Amino acid sequence: MRGYVNGAPSAVPPRRGGWRGRRVRLSNPPAPAPPALYEQAVDRVVGRLKGAEGVVAVYQIGHVGAPGISDIDLLAVFEDGATCEVDPLADLPERERRLFTHAVFGTSVGAFRDVQRYTLYHNYRLLWGQPHGEGGVGPQGLLLDELRRQIALEFLLACYISRTIEAVYGVVSVRGLLLSVNALRYDLEFLRITSGELHALVHQLVAWRGRWFERPAGGGELAGWFEAFYPALHAALAALLAERRLLLPPWASEVYARNVRLRRADALGYDHTGVVLPPALTALGKRAFRALHRMNRFVFGVPCVWENSSVLAQGSQAPELLPFMEERFRAFERMNRYNRVHLRHFAPLSGSLSRLFVGAAEGHTQPPSAAVPDSGTPSARAPRPRAEQGHTER
Repeated sequence: MRGYVNGAPSAVPPRRGGWRGRRVRLSNPPAPAPPALYEQAVDRVVGRLKGAEGVVAVYQIGHVGAPGISDIDLLAVFEDGATCEVDPLADLPERERRLFTHAVFGTSVGAFRDVQRYTLYHNYRLLWGQPHGEGGVGPQGLLLDELRRQIALEFLLACYISRTIEAVYGVVSVRGLLLSVNALRYDLEFLRITSGELHALVHQLVAWRGRWFERPAGGGELAGWFEAFYPALHAALAALLAERRLLLPPWASEVYARNVRLRRADALGYDHTGVVLPPALTALGKRAFRALHRMNRFVFGVPCVWENSSVLAQGSQAPELLPFMEERFRAFERMNRYNRVHLRHFAPLSGSLSRLFVGAAEGHTQPPSAAVPDSGTPSARAPRPRAEQGHTER
């Protein structure tokens, strides 16, 4: 099955923005969790990190805005050059492990300054140790506006990829949806989107989230919402990228995950090949999804640009934009490479498209090709840390 590839419908006419339009099955509903459970989980993980080699500080990023839905974001800061083999989430009690939807973030003292300059993470609360690496100065004025736009587009693209895969598989994670769409409202603010179908649908789900454990949305209601949301997300992102393409450096990898690749294209779309299981079998849980990831592959066509003349022609008023973004992507490359070698149980704080910034050292020396191919190499989808969301309320 194909969705919109290079802006044109495929031989199998897509419905609802690129999939067959079958009613999705809902999985992974939120479970009530008192604030005390969050505190207990944080204390347990911080206790493990205190004894880990090289750790100089532990922060919590943001706060828990909706217990039972919210996840926990912890950051361990390490001495420059330190290596840590401790997995701080290993063997946590299941009720506590569920509160972490991704690995603990980890960074060196030096890289922490880059995080504060090139991302919009904020509201760091020191839980243990001494403040380290703080004081990175971020951009101001027009350059800050450009950074916000870039981060928002990166998150919208990551959200679109996740929702597409869910739509094709026919299974939607309710808690994942409540987390990511809540974050999406801030990205819409960065993009100055204050009305329209996507804006209305995002705020409808945010309202449901706010009363979830008192009056949750019904299954049919939520499935119907998703069937409206997905094409609205596709249409909005496609329009944004048609107006101004996403900035990606020419050396960026095309590998987003093990069974997901990105290719430069003239219009937003995707190509899917593989076998989708009947909805009843997806109820088997993680085993079914591992099988789906092995049997399916996705190639997303994304309007990208890097050349200076093209960027300026699209309306950027910040002449220092490309040098700044080059520094940003190279900083992400260094973070990713460092964590792969020294902090392999910790997620880098390198944004929504983290996996693309691996650099020429790992063999990705050519820009992604201009065409979206019909096939690729299937493999299991890699686990990914939660994308940067431009805010820290969960």
